[in-house]
Amino acid sequence: MADTDGAEWAALRRATAKYHRIEVALDDGFFAPDGECVEVEGLGGMGVHYVHPDNLNDALVDPEKPDALLYEPQKNGHMRLVGAEFVIWRDVWGDPPGPTFLGRDFDQSFGEHSHGLPDHYELHLWIWRDNPAGIMTPFNPAVRCP
Repeated sequence: MADTDGAEWAALRRATAKYHRIEVALDDGFFAPDGECVEVEGLGGMGVHYVHPDNLNDALVDPEKPDALLYEPQKNGHMRLVGAEFVIWRDVWGDPPGPTFLGRDFDQSFGEHSHGLPDHYELHLWIWRDNPAGIMTPFNPAVRCP
């Protein structure tokens, strides 16, 4: 079980708190490559991924520099910050075992499961929206796309 009471979790929450205002995320260099809101029937959603290119390509798991922020579009047009994500490219990290964060192994997104990206390890962190499926699972049944 992940230590969500520890210093790394607290650092991630502190580092992302300012991004409740999406304008701040955009000013800091985050952007949505395709703007797609991800949701899978029966699993829930991920929302829209806003990535930071410098963080995405640094091959680090740094709670103060998430690779992506997850936003849920609201009916009024606003974007609600719901989580963060770490991504490590497989060609940089190497073959499994992959990276871990707070005792949780990253999910492997290889081949047809890589969402059209190069093979990678990923970990979704639902730090700003409760997730009944688990705080570090890929999809959140509470997140919906319009």
